[in-house]
Amino acid sequence: SSGINAEWPLRPGAHGQQREVWQRIRSLSGKKRRKSTAVRDKTGKLISDPAAQRERWGEHFSELLNPPTGNVDLSDLDGLETVPCFPHLSDSDAPPSRTEISEALLSLKNHKSPGVDEITNEQL
Repeated sequence: SSGINAEWPLRPGAHGQQREVWQRIRSLSGKKRRKSTAVRDKTGKLISDPAAQRERWGEHFSELLNPPTGNVDLSDLDGLETVPCFPHLSDSDAPPSRTEISEALLSLKNHKSPGVDEITNEQL
C-alpha cells in the first residue's frame, strides 16, 4: 500500500485547508492546467508570435481605453448638477505616495479570487 487512500485528499479540509485539498485532487486527477495563450487579430486569425500577441494586446487596450468621441452626444448631461464623487477629498489632496501604495498592497490577503481584471493579489 502506498499510504494513499480515498480519504487522503480530503484530510486537510477537516482543518480548513481547502487550497491543499484542491491541490491534492488536481495532482491525483493527472490533468494539467493549461493557460490559454490564444490571441486573435481583428479578423479572428490566431496569432502565435509572442511579440505580435503583445502588440495586439496593446492595440486592444488602446481601443478599449480610448474610444472615439466623435459620435457621442453629451448634450443630455448639460442640465445635470455636479456632485462630488468623494466629498471627503479636496483639491489639495495629493496623489498617494509610494509608501501608501506599498502598505495597501501588503495589506491584501493572498489566495483570494481575482476581480474582473483576473489579477490576483499575489501578482500585484
